[in-house]
Amino acid sequence: MSVLNTHTAIAAFANCADAETAVADLLRDGFLPGRVALFFRGDDLEQAGLGAEQAGFCTEALNQGCAVVFVKAGERYAEAMDLLPRRGGEHLKPQAPPF
Repeated sequence: MSVLNTHTAIAAFANCADAETAVADLLRDGFLPGRVALFFRGDDLEQAGLGAEQAGFCTEALNQGCAVVFVKAGERYAEAMDLLPRRGGEHLKPQAPPF
């Protein structure tokens, strides 16, 4: 399994605007759009490509906040996990492969 499939940064956000800012910052910093996912409360997570287990995990996090950001960060995992909390995210679970 490659590093890109095993190092996924996940953070929950209480404020949707903060989550959107975090995603914009990740993209600006060179994270690829296909490696960053933003989910809001009410999204159909299984239809978005998450399996049942990952969708359940994400739904649980969304019940406590407004949005969840997943980043397939690979070798840039530490960088992603540094940025997400600075934008208001709460680190959830390291290395969970959501997509």
